[in-house]
Amino acid sequence: MVTEKSIAASQGLDRAREVYLDRSRRVKELKDEGKRIIGYIDIFPVLEMLTALDMVPYCMLGDMNEPVTRADSCLPPMICPFLRSVMDSGLKGKYDFLDGVVLAHTCEVAEKMTHIWRIYLKPPYLHFIDTPHTTHPTALAHFKDLLNDFKKTLESFAGR
Repeated sequence: MVTEKSIAASQGLDRAREVYLDRSRRVKELKDEGKRIIGYIDIFPVLEMLTALDMVPYCMLGDMNEPVTRADSCLPPMICPFLRSVMDSGLKGKYDFLDGVVLAHTCEVAEKMTHIWRIYLKPPYLHFIDTPHTTHPTALAHFKDLLNDFKKTLESFAGR
């Protein structure tokens, strides 16, 4: 028996499938509504800081089904395929809807990618978080300072 509830559920699942298959489409809709979109690739940017300022976090995943061609101009081919794919997607304009990017020191290449992103793609907002690699109290205190700096730059970019 088909009910209004089952039809609504089916429509909801169809919409979820549509968003899942084309993540950038939904985020572009949000941008058209006036939202600022901030790209990231790892867990270190505190996403709640973005959403508290009415910004939309967007996880950049690259495109593993597309050959890396443009990133070869700025990244050596022995770099991990994920980071090369993310950079390649950026260079191909697949992230042109982003208002900014937050990258972190998850590895040496990710750190360098921040500089490459700044030079080649020139986003309106770019922030680098130099994450600690230990849980020593001094490292955690330093990380807290880094997150406070991230907060300040976000507030400045948001204008509030």
